[in-house]
Amino acid sequence: MQANELINYGKKKNLIKFSISIVVSAILTLLLLQLVFELDHISGNSMYPTLTDGGYVFCVHNSVRHYECGDIVNIKSVVLDTNIVKRVIGTGGDHIEITEDGLVYKNGKLLKEPYINPNNDSEFEPMNVDVPNGYLFVMGDNRGESADSRMFGCISESEVVSVVLFSFK
Repeated sequence: MQANELINYGKKKNLIKFSISIVVSAILTLLLLQLVFELDHISGNSMYPTLTDGGYVFCVHNSVRHYECGDIVNIKSVVLDTNIVKRVIGTGGDHIEITEDGLVYKNGKLLKEPYINPNNDSEFEPMNVDVPNGYLFVMGDNRGESADSRMFGCISESEVVSVVLFSFK
């Protein structure tokens, strides 16, 4: 082989290696996105105005079992036999009280909930709930149109599929 042919052979070999590394990187990235993240479509108004019907949520699959009040979670509801998206109101050990005018107290303190639908005229059934360890009390932001823990009780943390990172239309 002449020097010119060796240079061309070396360039082709480097180009092939580079192309293979790009393809492998793309496949690994797509695999990681499938295993760690998910994109879900919102159907319904139970989380209005935070999430709107027809919108999308970008979620991270649940790998850590630590939730905080205010987290929005995607739940595989055993009771409803479907996935639902709700806001965490209480975690294990919390006491939740809901008044007939819809005010929510967590451990005796009124929750500040700027995210709820302000046009909600619904009447509420007063309730007191002690959230067991390993469970969550969840509610929709559109309280008058939400099937949530007020109806089906606390949900097991094992039913949480993912946590919402952000939403878009």
